[in-house]
This record gives sequence, C-alpha cells and structure tokens, in this order.
Amino acid sequence: MSYFNYPRIIFDGTFQADPSTLNNTPNNYNPKNQIPESPDSPCPKVRSEVFTSQQQNNIELYWNPAGTGNFNLNAKITKIIYGPNECVNSPSEDPWIGQSIKSVFTVTPPKLVDLDPMQMNVSEVWAMTLGLGDNSSNFTGNFMPIGFVESWIQAQAVTPSSASASAIYQSLLIGLNDTNLSEELKNSKLIKALDVPNKALSINFNVRAYNVKPQIYQWNCDIKYQLATEGIPDEVISSLEPLLFYQMNAGQSLGQIPTPTYFNQQLKALLTPSNYDEYHEKIMVTAAMAYTPASQYEFSYGQAFGNIGPLAKDAADAPDFFTAARMLQPVTDEAGKQTTQYSHNYAPCQLFADSNHLSINLGNALPTLYPAGHFIDQGLLRLGYVNNTGDQKATIKDVTLLSTAPFNRSGDSLFEQGGIVDIQLTPEQITTIEKNPLTLVSVDDNQNITQILLSENPEGLFLRADQFVFRMNSGTAHLKRGGENQPDVYGNEVTVNIYARQFGKPLAHTEITLALLSEEQAFLYTNQTLGTGGTLGLVNISIPQNALNFDATVTTDLEGKASVTVKANNPGNPRAYIDGQVYFLSYNFKNEDYQGHGDDLVSIQIYQEQPGFGELTWDGSIGDILSQYGKLYPVMSQFDLSSYASVKLNSQKIKGVLLRNYNDPLYMPVVRDLSQDRIHMITQWIDKGCPLNSSDIHTNIA
Repeated sequence: MSYFNYPRIIFDGTFQADPSTLNNTPNNYNPKNQIPESPDSPCPKVRSEVFTSQQQNNIELYWNPAGTGNFNLNAKITKIIYGPNECVNSPSEDPWIGQSIKSVFTVTPPKLVDLDPMQMNVSEVWAMTLGLGDNSSNFTGNFMPIGFVESWIQAQAVTPSSASASAIYQSLLIGLNDTNLSEELKNSKLIKALDVPNKALSINFNVRAYNVKPQIYQWNCDIKYQLATEGIPDEVISSLEPLLFYQMNAGQSLGQIPTPTYFNQQLKALLTPSNYDEYHEKIMVTAAMAYTPASQYEFSYGQAFGNIGPLAKDAADAPDFFTAARMLQPVTDEAGKQTTQYSHNYAPCQLFADSNHLSINLGNALPTLYPAGHFIDQGLLRLGYVNNTGDQKATIKDVTLLSTAPFNRSGDSLFEQGGIVDIQLTPEQITTIEKNPLTLVSVDDNQNITQILLSENPEGLFLRADQFVFRMNSGTAHLKRGGENQPDVYGNEVTVNIYARQFGKPLAHTEITLALLSEEQAFLYTNQTLGTGGTLGLVNISIPQNALNFDATVTTDLEGKASVTVKANNPGNPRAYIDGQVYFLSYNFKNEDYQGHGDDLVSIQIYQEQPGFGELTWDGSIGDILSQYGKLYPVMSQFDLSSYASVKLNSQKIKGVLLRNYNDPLYMPVVRDLSQDRIHMITQWIDKGCPLNSSDIHTNIA
C-alpha cells in the first residue's frame, strides 16, 4: 500500500526551499504599494535615527524577496530494509548504499508553490523528477505534486518558527525509467526486489530544521555616516537614499533589507554601473548585520529524511498521498490540550498480518529540543494496546504492553531507520490488535508504564482526503495539458476522495459529513498556521459562501472510499487585488466521535470568471495583470512585465511559458495562480498584435 512495504529505501540529506516572499501578504497585491523610490526624509547631520514604518504604501519584503521558487532534494541512501531482520547499510553489502536520491533536471529546478497568500500552509512541490543513483547511472521517477501535511513545532526548546517546525510530504514516484542504470545496479537485489506494479513507488519524507532566517542588511543614518568616513562619495550614498524606507514587515524598523541577493540587486539598480563595480562590495560588508542562523543549515535549506517503498499489488484503489491504515494521535484532555510534558504529533502505522509485523512511522511524531536534533529522551518507548474501553480515553491501567524490545532511549535508532520502527508480533497479538487501539508509551527501567504518549482513536477510526489542494476555474471545463496521471488544470468540477478506516480496515457504508468553513472560521484557522499566521490583510476570506456546491453527506463504498463532487461558481472579486477566493472544506464522520489533525482540510482556490473579454489592450486590462506579476515574482524579471515595450518585444516567449505543461518547471507564473481565463486573455492579446489601447486596435483594423 505504501512506503512501509519491503524493500524499503531509507535516505537522509537536505532540501532547499527558495520561495519569493513578496507575494506572502495580500497587501503587496495592491498596486499602490510599491518599493520606495523618492523618500523625503534625509538623515540628520549628527544624531543617529531609527525609522519606524509609518508609510502605508510600502512593499513588505518579508524574508526572501528575491526567491527563485526553486525546491531541491539532495540525499543519500543510508540503509535498505529487505524484510524483517534483513537490512543492509554498507556499500560492501549492497551497491545502492551511499547512492544519491536527488532532484534531476536539465534547465531549471522543481518549484515550491503556495496555493494563495491566505493559505500558505499547504506548499506544494511541482515538476520534481527524482533520480536514484549517480549522474552517470540512475533511475528516475516523477513526483506527483502535493502539499506538505501534519506540520507542527517539533523542536521545543527554541522559539516557534519554520526552523523548529517539521512536516511531511507523501506522494508517488511515477513514470519510472531505468534505462540509464548501469548493469551492476540494474541487476542488483534492490531493483529485482522492487517488482513495481504499475511502475510506481511510494515516497514519504520529513522536512525540518528549515533555516528561514536571512542575512539582513541595515541601511540607516549610522551606516551612511560610516560609509562616508570610509571614503564612499556622497553621490553614491545619496543614490541609495530609497533604502532608508525599505521594510521587511509592516510596523518594524525601516531600512532592513534581507538576503545578499536582494540587497545586491538593489545596489545594482540604484547605482551607476561604474559606481556599483567600485563600491558595492564595501557597502555590503558595512551594511551587513550580525548573523546567527536559525538552524545548522544554510539559509533556505533544511533537513530531509525519509523512505521509499513499492506499492502493494492490491493498491489499485489506494490513495496516492497518504497511507490508509491506522493513525496514532497525541493524548489530549477535554479541552484538546496535550497532556504529556512535551508535545507530540500524529504517527501512521500499518499492520502486516501475513508477515506478523507492524510498522509505525515516528519521524514526524516525536519531539526534539533543537532543530534537527535527536528525539527527546522520554524513557524507554514501548508499543502497547488498549483493552477496548469503548469511546472512553485510555489510562495507563488500560494498556497492555506488546512483548517486544523497547526502542532506543535516545531515539538514535529511530532516526537511522528513517523514523520507522518495525515490530514483530505473534499471531495471537495480531488477532488482538486487529480490534483494539494501539498506544505508544514510555516505561521505566522496570518496564512500568510512566505515560501514554500517543494513542489510536478509541474506536480505531481514521479519516482523510487524498488530494487536498485544488485550483478551480469556475467558468471552464476540466482541462489537461500533459502530466502523466496528474490533472493539470481543474475547471468548475473536481472530485475529492475521502477514505475511512477502522483498525486499518476499510469502513464501508459509513456516512461522512462535509462543511465549508465560514469567513470567521477560515480566518481563525489560517491565521494560526505556521505558513500564513500573522500575515496582514487577511480580510474577506472564504466569501461568498455559495461559490462551492457539494453534498453535505456522502457514504463510503465497500472499499471505505467516499467520492465527493465539488462544483465551483464564480466567486467574483471579494478580495479586490487578489484574483478569486480561497475556501476550506472540512469533513468528519457523521455519527462518530473523531478528531483528526487540525490541517485535515481540503483547500480550494476558485478563480474569478472573466466572461466576454471585450477589447483586450495593455491599458485596459493586460498591463494591470502582468505588472502585478512583475512586482510579486522576481523570478519572472527576465522580462520587465510592467513595461509595454518589453512585454511586446518578448510576447512570444511569454506566451510560450504560459502555455507549457502545468507540471513543467519552466511554467509561469511559478505559483500557478493565473486563471485559465486570464491566460486566454493574455494569449489572445498577443495573437492580436499586443494592442496598447483602443486607438491601437482601430488603427490595426484600418
């Protein structure tokens, strides 16, 4: 069914996520908000002065304004588990040990894509091909685009941030190609054992310890005076006066500019070529603030570790993006607060009755003190089961330990196993836990249970949607522009598949209820997420409420799957400068007491319809659309999208990237948030010769 299957490839390495943050706040979409150009508050002659943000029309840079949108994975195979008690971790045992697992591309890397500035907690990886092996000998698979899930604060001795957070990506590698493998690797035990049905593999990997903290450059009066004493001419310093009013976040001190790349870009834009060549290095050294990274990784990098395994032979109707088996959850009180000393997260597990073992993934479930640190020592860890208490929460006296060795106290062995623990069981234990909820507990040296860390739902229930991120075009039928087994462009109708399980088995003939989060609920949810929380301009979200139509109740089939048809209506333009609207669809068992992960929602963006395009001109509509993208997405700056002359000169190139496969790394815009209507508007405008205004149209007709 998933990456839990043997042979299981374990890998460890790094990831890079390099999004541009200019589109991280709705306020930046307002065309009135721009990078300052002509400030009128020169520095005083003597005293130091700190500027605070009083201007309402400044762009907020956030932490990575020059981001490329790239996502990269770069890891090594550290271990392969071929079966119970059969693993290898040395190149002398298996030629695959030490081989790379990394993004491979010919022109540009894969892309990290946010759904919407009001929903940045499901960042998706698009256009990623992974290669297993080295550059001269590898097999490749295409990663089916999906967002991260189950994000939480894992490192609990530091300030909550992306550096202390952890999340997972789970997807399929499809379109496997082994033609570039050497004979040694092609004939290896691993390739023969994979026996991949339907040419697909399951991949699950953690991303954590992301260094979101950039090098910051300070531009204030003191820096200007210091540069003057170092011999930088007044005309050079005066040219950089606009930097006094740059801001990373509204309400904070002005004159702070993040990342060497962006600061250098601004110097190049504001200085003459000769002054830039002569002085930019000294200016950057002087303006650089003291820097301490948020984790042990370089800026925009973090740790990635995980597992790859074959799909089961009976996985034809299994979900693509999660394991439909069993789920252990944090233990909470009646108010929903975790009762353990440290916070914990959800842990999927799967029972293999035919081989008498159980596999549980704790890589994203156990806490650490520091980013990418070892798991906290909470005593010896054991797996147990709860003597069925009905719908009551389990207590220590209700738990029976499974007769298996405890996990390593420090958690080192868990990490070396890709976060997964495989536990051998007796046939009698298998029979027992097939109808009783599982628990993860800590025990003392005498094997006495000290606390319950995680526990399965008392009724063994688990519910989740498979694909949970959708972009819909309300006035368009379902489109497709390539992308094997992956719809590129959704029109006005999508199908959401929801899977119900009880003790890991399909739960048939069960009613599932669905509801749209209200405007207030949507705001409260997205404003507390790691991705979107604290963003200014979260207004008019998830309205109008009649833009989505779906059945409020659906029933699972014999395989425990319920398919929900969701239809989109035109949401209009309630957010003014942001196209369309974003919605959140919740789901739950109708007649059962069940609490899933807080992020178990379906996020849907619906674009505004643009009926009857009328006269398409630069002045009338096209200029506004393209200028906004030019401002918010620096990676598109190869063309000056705010300049009519530049756009007309490069119009065929622009048309080319707009019409690429949606899952192509060269597709523009990077964040895939340009509606099909607007793409048609732009391409039709280009086909008609890029008219500037109505007079231009009439002149061309004449």
